[in-house]
Amino acid sequence: MKKMAGTASAWSLSAAEARKRIREAARRAVQRIGEFQPWRIEGPVELRFEYHPEKKEGVEKEVPPRVYKGANVLEAYREWLKR
Repeated sequence: MKKMAGTASAWSLSAAEARKRIREAARRAVQRIGEFQPWRIEGPVELRFEYHPEKKEGVEKEVPPRVYKGANVLEAYREWLKR
């Protein structure tokens, strides 16, 4: 957890406190594992990354979207990894 302290600084947890909180949250989640169901997405799947135009010397440069497709999420993700 971070809290803004200034325009370029922040107050944050120590590494030890952060680890302690993460472990405790993970322990609580594991104890509740039976309450959760897998998240399923029917295929085919398309991962689409759209970028905001870049401005260089006052000229906008359009960046076309990048699209990665697969029969399921894992296949689309693997296509993205090949980029």
